[in-house]
Amino acid sequence: MDIEDLFCELCERQDQDAWFHSVTGPVNEEGQPTTLMLLLDRDGWEIARCQYSPDPELRGWRVTLWPTGPFFRSLPSTDYPLDLGDEAGFSLGMSMLESVYKDF
Repeated sequence: MDIEDLFCELCERQDQDAWFHSVTGPVNEEGQPTTLMLLLDRDGWEIARCQYSPDPELRGWRVTLWPTGPFFRSLPSTDYPLDLGDEAGFSLGMSMLESVYKDF
């Protein structure tokens, strides 16, 4: 899903804040590591993820329905806060962060 759909779905779930966090994802077919971008809630639990991969089926954001790792006991200091009360600010922030961290 795109950033605007992600924003709407997170708001429907009544999430109020999100923190952007990037980690190294799985290795692709060429042996190169991919980037896994996560949105975390204030307790460090994953609420959405996006993996950049050459496979079109894996592209785009997905809201995390069931808790999956990685988990953090507290938010990593490298996270970027995003306000889910401001759609324009969220979309702009996410677009800028995606452009920095995506592999493909």
